[in-house]
Amino acid sequence: MGRILGKAEVKTVYFPDKRNTMKPNLRACGQAMVTALVNAVLAVALMLLVEFAISGTFQVPEPYLWAGLVIWLVIFAGQFWRQRHLCKHGEHGNNLPQN
Repeated sequence: MGRILGKAEVKTVYFPDKRNTMKPNLRACGQAMVTALVNAVLAVALMLLVEFAISGTFQVPEPYLWAGLVIWLVIFAGQFWRQRHLCKHGEHGNNLPQN
């Protein structure tokens, strides 16, 4: 009774670790949020300083607050994209160019 057994083809299934893909995004989000907040606060402070220099009264007009929010959104979007790129590529070694 001779049976010939063929080799079974083994397929490797790769399941990416979701925690490793989420970590750079969270780190980038935090860094972008801090950067955007600092820049927006500085921009609103500068607008209020100029308003005080021109009018002589310290008032916080509503358009300045909306401008600060728009500044925060724009800077956050740009910094999030940049920081996410840096965090993803900085995990596996230096992100400095090799000469």
